[in-house]
Amino acid sequence: MSGRQSPKRATVTPIVIVRDAMKAIEFAREVFGAALVGEPLMRADGSLWNAEVKIGDSTVMFTDSQGGPAMPAFVCAHAPDADAVCEKALGALDAPTGLRLDEHIFVARKGDYYDIADGLPQKATE
Repeated sequence: MSGRQSPKRATVTPIVIVRDAMKAIEFAREVFGAALVGEPLMRADGSLWNAEVKIGDSTVMFTDSQGGPAMPAFVCAHAPDADAVCEKALGALDAPTGLRLDEHIFVARKGDYYDIADGLPQKATE
């Protein structure tokens, strides 16, 4: 490993690659209180090249997929009140999803997971 690790990032930093990444960032801001770290870097065509957000003590990077496939991602977020966070997340979506909280072996509560496709979180399909 290089000694050039940024002091503002952990050893591993997830990058979320989706269509309309700015919409996904807005979702993260509304639901998880994400804060942009600096100004987003945009490409000449107006798509997002790179943006970083802080959620609690974690950094998550976002980029637009630029017509290519969005990359599936799973992010585990810890919250003091999972019910309130899930309710806020569902309220941030454009349409009802039917998602519900359920018990999970590793945590007290967890929501059904979603895929992010077309810039919006959606219930994952098999």
